Amino acid sequence: MARQVLVKGASALVAASRAVPKTTLGTPQFQKKLDELCSTLDAFRADHGFGRGIAAPQIGYNDQFIALNLASCDNHELYKQLPGVPSVETSFPLINPVITWHGSATMTLWDDCMSLPDTLVLVQRWQHIRVEWIDRNGTSHTWDKELIKTDLSELLQHEIDHLHGTLADRQALAQKQLGAQLRLRGVDLNLIPPSSECGHRLRDALLTAARSRSSHGKENSNDIDNDDAPVIVSAAKFPLDRAFFNSIVDLARNI
Repeated sequence: MARQVLVKGASALVAASRAVPKTTLGTPQFQKKLDELCSTLDAFRADHGFGRGIAAPQIGYNDQFIALNLASCDNHELYKQLPGVPSVETSFPLINPVITWHGSATMTLWDDCMSLPDTLVLVQRWQHIRVEWIDRNGTSHTWDKELIKTDLSELLQHEIDHLHGTLADRQALAQKQLGAQLRLRGVDLNLIPPSSECGHRLRDALLTAARSRSSHGKENSNDIDNDDAPVIVSAAKFPLDRAFFNSIVDLARNI
């Protein structure tokens, strides 16, 4: 049975998840959790027409497992060769997934998340990774870098982040730079109401930066030109202008 997808603000999304003991795998209670996660991913895909992955914390379980559906991945034909994949056309769980290696090359892309509705986040991910995980029967599998292309690499990194209590907006490039600069001035970015004058000015500045570097994004990165869409992050190189930050600090301190 599908469960409700939690959105930002839910405590389960920012808590670190527990590794799943092998002794737990075969229990009816845990098998039900796996089925619920896969069903939730299937229901989301049916309702929205997209969705490649989901993590247990997104339905309220702080256990280390995720579910993937590789049907809409660019390299789904290649992924039929991945060990442990029952079918690229159906959702399946990965338990205790761990990135055991990553290369030095990175990529910048627009990311979205079921738990951050209508939001695009510009993030940096490793291009090449190796992942180890176990299936619902307790069999261990390794996905080597040769079979993990960039579309699956960024997806796995996104879902595994969830298991460590990290939402995509915390990985945002401009958001990190912006937050760090404001913290030096005694301002917590997360406490600035989006509807405030300060929030509007931040959003306008971030949108400007995002549009100037939209070539780094996915094919749908032009969605940021919709001023009604909530966009909380933007460019890889945010313009750290002294006058701008002084004005933001002054506004934030008066909220």
